[in-house]
Formats: sequence, C-alpha cells, structure tokens
Amino acid sequence: MIVAGGIDVGVVAYNTLRMDGTVDVDTWLRSEADCGKGWGPDALRTVSNYLHEEFGVTWVVLSPSARNHRAIAAYRQAGSLSG
Repeated sequence: MIVAGGIDVGVVAYNTLRMDGTVDVDTWLRSEADCGKGWGPDALRTVSNYLHEEFGVTWVVLSPSARNHRAIAAYRQAGSLSG
C-alpha cells in the first residue's frame, strides 16, 4: 500500500522475480486528486530499493500506457525511465 497521512492512497506491486534479475513493477493511485504529490515516485524508489536489497533485482521493468502521461512523468521523476 502507498500510505500518506495515515490514508491508503495507492498500491505498488511487483510480479515474479526472473532469473535474469528483472521484475515488472506497477503503481496505482486511488484517484486523480492523489496525483502530482510525489507518492508514486517515492513508492517506486522504495520498492525498487527493497527488491534490489532483498532479492538482487537489477532491472525494474515498467510498462505504462503511452497515453498515461502522469505515470510516465512519475517514472521519470523516480529515475526509472529515460527519453
């Protein structure tokens, strides 16, 4: 869960850890009003660090829709996307 001010505002999730050190990660925020507050990038950095430290993950794969400009911006802010 992504929690801010004691309120559940979203979820960050990952799937099966692959043998090559990669994992797919996704984030969701509960509403449009919760966007733009830095919670998504913070959650992504937190889960990425956890996955690296606990399981040796070296690559986090993100697959946002090309239409989801907010997710792409959040992933870039987290340092997870280039371009």
